[in-house]
Amino acid sequence: MADHAESLMVHRMRSPPDGGGLLVRSAIHQAAGPVARQRVHAALAGIIEDQDRRLWHRAAATIGPDDELAAEHDLMATRARRRGAMGMAIEILQIAAKLSSTATARKERLLQAAELATDLGRPELLEQLLRGAEVDRSDKLSVARIGWCREMSQPPMANDPAKISTLVDLADQARAASAKDLASNLLWRAAQRCWWSNASSSVRANVLTAASQLDLPELDPRLIAISAYAEPLRRGDELHSKLKALSEKKGGDPHVARILGSTANVIGAFDLGVSFLTEASAELRKQARIGNLARVLFAQAWAEMEVGDWVGAMREAEESARFAEETGAALWVAAATIVKAKIAGMQGDLKQSEALAAQAERLILSIGASFLLAMLQLARGIAAIGAGRHGEAFEHLRRLFAPADPAFNSETESPLQCGRRQASRRSKAAICL
Repeated sequence: MADHAESLMVHRMRSPPDGGGLLVRSAIHQAAGPVARQRVHAALAGIIEDQDRRLWHRAAATIGPDDELAAEHDLMATRARRRGAMGMAIEILQIAAKLSSTATARKERLLQAAELATDLGRPELLEQLLRGAEVDRSDKLSVARIGWCREMSQPPMANDPAKISTLVDLADQARAASAKDLASNLLWRAAQRCWWSNASSSVRANVLTAASQLDLPELDPRLIAISAYAEPLRRGDELHSKLKALSEKKGGDPHVARILGSTANVIGAFDLGVSFLTEASAELRKQARIGNLARVLFAQAWAEMEVGDWVGAMREAEESARFAEETGAALWVAAATIVKAKIAGMQGDLKQSEALAAQAERLILSIGASFLLAMLQLARGIAAIGAGRHGEAFEHLRRLFAPADPAFNSETESPLQCGRRQASRRSKAAICL
């Protein structure tokens, strides 16, 4: 009788999902005891042809550690990542962690899963994975990896120089452990924070010095990005040449394209920004990574707006806001709304522009993303200029030059003082991403 029930389970569980069939299989699975379920999974593993499904059934039929099976799951996770199925890759790595015979192997797989989870906008899952890894504080490399995960899972906030120093220290730990890739990522984020928070010249210099110690190739995307975010005005010309060279040999990696596109926007090379960011958004869309897509579409919208493609810019801004709302990313909702406000202002619709600006301001103040205020004031100033309200425009724009004002942006002040037209153009870019 038991054999007949198990045969029925095997038949039901390998049937294709349709209507109530999925519910039937689920009910049978839940009703069976653990021993019966393991025997059924073992039977299915022996007859299913699909490699990944077979591995899943083998894992479900396994009691205790199995390092060989765990290694096969590592390969399955890699295949899932290549397809852009990050959620599935995380689940597979969690299974591999359970199959691991050592704490070290278990920790490594859970940290890999956590690194993937930073893109999903699910902080509770990230913390679950990091707690499960049980990292000892003396393990400096793992501590640096955890710092990277937590940094990237949080929305960017300005005016916190202490975080920049922490990131530089973590990068030093990663470099000491020969983890150059991780160190590069940490310094890239530190440079971004320099720009968001109007960091002092000494803090920026520390980031650049740390980056120089990594001995990265001249055209490494992160090295270019670090230089751009830390010194957009002084290094703009040389960075533009490097971005131009990279634009001629795109590689299809949405992460790299996003870095390069954002960097191009920062130095005012909006034509290159459009090219890189269009590539990034297309790849992210294929992979259904809407969390990252919201940010990339905002940056793409800004670049398109600056090159005069207002129709495309409005389309991207609206889609960015929609994806950001779906993922609970209020920061990018606010940023996309500022783009829409600026476009409306340039088109002469002052009333609509101000309504959108007010909406963005409420979001900015609620989440504390003060660095977006510079973008907002620029949008308001341009709208007022277009309406012939020059005094009002002056009041909006002067806030960018007042150090005590939350909308102050240090990248605006220097180029105007030295009177360099090209640098002034880049200062406009430096408050846009």
